[in-house]
Amino acid sequence: MTKNSLLFVISKLLGLILTFFTTALVARHLSVAEFGLYSIVKVVFSFVFVISCVVNDAYIISEMKDNPKNVVIINFIRHLLYILLSVIIFFYFDNNIIVISIMALYFFQLSNLGVARLNFSNSGKLILLINISSLFISLMISYFIYIYSHEMIISLLIVLPLFYFLLQVFCLFFTDVRKFYFLFLYRFKSSEIKENLLSVWPILITSLLILAYTRVDYIVISYYLTKIDLGIYAVSGQISEPFSFAISAYASSIIIKIKSIDDVEERNRYISSQLKYVHLYSIVLCIMFYFFGQYFISVFFGDKYLSSYIPAFILLFGKIFVFSNLFFSFIMIIDSKYKVRMVRTFYGIIVNIILNFILIPLFGIIGAAVATSLSQLITLTIINYCSVQTRDYFYVFINSFRLGK
Repeated sequence: MTKNSLLFVISKLLGLILTFFTTALVARHLSVAEFGLYSIVKVVFSFVFVISCVVNDAYIISEMKDNPKNVVIINFIRHLLYILLSVIIFFYFDNNIIVISIMALYFFQLSNLGVARLNFSNSGKLILLINISSLFISLMISYFIYIYSHEMIISLLIVLPLFYFLLQVFCLFFTDVRKFYFLFLYRFKSSEIKENLLSVWPILITSLLILAYTRVDYIVISYYLTKIDLGIYAVSGQISEPFSFAISAYASSIIIKIKSIDDVEERNRYISSQLKYVHLYSIVLCIMFYFFGQYFISVFFGDKYLSSYIPAFILLFGKIFVFSNLFFSFIMIIDSKYKVRMVRTFYGIIVNIILNFILIPLFGIIGAAVATSLSQLITLTIINYCSVQTRDYFYVFINSFRLGK
């Protein structure tokens, strides 16, 4: 792992840690059923976020050098879609405080050209400094709001939106990302917007499939079980899911390196070697949670969520497959295998839906965790192997467990 990649991962971890602690405190101050409702709102807006993103950061980073106009057009489409869809959803829910905070959170996460620019320019030190500054200021503002209003839940709900807002403001002033915003002065032709959408639609569809893939368990639980069960399972997801962002940050930081390797065998060896770090990361997480998980849940979320320990451990164990799938998802974008990636994800979600509908009625939230982890393994191995265009990924994954280089 290069020093620059490590700095990007650390930067991503700061946001991850803030997200975890803030959500844990929100869970403590809400009832289990209320936290289940909070989780449903997040699921809904996560779909809005993915639809609005159109493409992921890997595409934005890869286009910044050769097609800056495309980046600006995509950014314009992103914000327009998000605002339109969010306004509709805002009036559907009753708890406007929760809805506004989550809506603002995803909006500022969407406005991430500055962070993508720093990824492109390999400015690890700068993005770490910006993250630290944003974290400190957002916590201080939240603290003063609590002192003034004595409303803990309000001060907690604004922390994350404020953090991501400050992140974008700092990036705007300390990077050359301003030039991408100045390009907004350029009058886009409808044909250019249409051309961009036609070129990236497989990425959008795949992103929606991936989100559905990771949210099928929540949807099926809400159908078969209660909001209390959903609240318990949401804590399991909250414990396991944020760690994916570190892998996403790491994969983003080595995109340029992977693209620069022309020899296929050499590139596969390099990817396999990077996956070893991913596996080590997964194993460390599992070991730590196995010994300290129940204490961890009790301290941060409260005793009312202790029944989330087993599903959380199963989900963490399955992360070795989730992280590898996430890694290969980035590789497929680099390889321009958009449609292949979409078809692969479609088969994976079919497997996930079938397993969830079988296991959740039988085993409850534990069945949901098993179904999610097992479907990721099937996608990574059987589905990858069955296609000639993804079979190399299967072998790269298998070789990543070999000791040594």
